[in-house]
Amino acid sequence: MYNKIKYTIEGSNNYYQIFNNKGRLLMYFKYTKGEYFNMANNHLESNIDLYELNDMLIDYCVTQIKFEFLKTIKLEFYLKKIISRIMIHKNANNFFIDSYFLNKEGKLQASLLNIYNKIKNDIEQDIDMYIHHNKAYTEITSSIIMDIVNTPHMFNRLVKKGLEIQKEEFENLIPNESIGLAYVEHYVSDAIFYKLWDHDDPIDSVYLMIKNNKIVLLYSIPFPP
Repeated sequence: MYNKIKYTIEGSNNYYQIFNNKGRLLMYFKYTKGEYFNMANNHLESNIDLYELNDMLIDYCVTQIKFEFLKTIKLEFYLKKIISRIMIHKNANNFFIDSYFLNKEGKLQASLLNIYNKIKNDIEQDIDMYIHHNKAYTEITSSIIMDIVNTPHMFNRLVKKGLEIQKEEFENLIPNESIGLAYVEHYVSDAIFYKLWDHDDPIDSVYLMIKNNKIVLLYSIPFPP
């Protein structure tokens, strides 16, 4: 059993923030009531993609929150169950809000998070329209973008969409010195390479290098090749 992280909940008007015992923000939840044809159709927003946790109890609580008419006491009951499960997850620290969205007191800088969410939404909708041509994207040069593409949901989506290619093809398509240097810096013998290409809209191609189940380099070049 993993150690449960100590936390406190602050909330009002269906907006809840969860802090650790040092006052650092860990996560937030925003609940919005909705209705569709006399049935509950609520929305639960969070910095965490709750379905990525693959936890049956969390999935059940989220479903109840979304599709039931809830009083505040029942909503908070389900939220506490969700939070408790997250806190004992073996990878709990990976789901908390990153420090670059927080001020010195550990409180949320909402404007930065809004920008992050917009970038994340843009990338999830169409990565090849967001990534600039002939630029190396790595954790050093583009940490936020790399965080987004390496979320479990986005990573799996890109790999599923992509076509695995040989190292030689990846190398031969490197368009400039900066991408070449990034490739040399991150290369390992067991790296895997992918090409993302939409056959229905062949405008450009995005190339990925994956190391230890993590995208460490991506770049885009115009079509063709």
